[in-house]
Amino acid sequence: MKFEILSPAKNSQLKSNNASCVLKISNAKHSLLLTGDIEKKAERYLVKNLAKTLNSDVMIAPHHGSKSSSTEEFLDAVSPTLIVVSSGFQNRYRHPHKTIIKRYQDKNIKMLQTACAGQIDIILDDEITVTKYRKTSARYYMRQCQ
Repeated sequence: MKFEILSPAKNSQLKSNNASCVLKISNAKHSLLLTGDIEKKAERYLVKNLAKTLNSDVMIAPHHGSKSSSTEEFLDAVSPTLIVVSSGFQNRYRHPHKTIIKRYQDKNIKMLQTACAGQIDIILDDEITVTKYRKTSARYYMRQCQ
């Protein structure tokens, strides 16, 4: 396994959410991009400076899928086949934002939400294995989205 801290750079001027740690985890075959709460400004920085490094099979949605992130250029550079959105059920911010969901759909990116699936485990091996807690340990009282 290889761990690469992509952002923020040591001399970065990025602040607040845009100073979130962006980490790429990869093995010989697959990769996962953890994006923290980055927004458009940090995405532009990453595309401009590290475009070739961003490509990943799986990405955790930047800023929980808010409309201040997941730009077209960033999604094109990462080119994930799966995006995981970490957000609570009926959260007050309404993450992920409907325009971002549509953007993922338009790019044919499969999306999973913790609000619907609960804990999501991702194993990078010869294949990518995804386990959704609410699917494997379903209880009648656990909320599941359609």
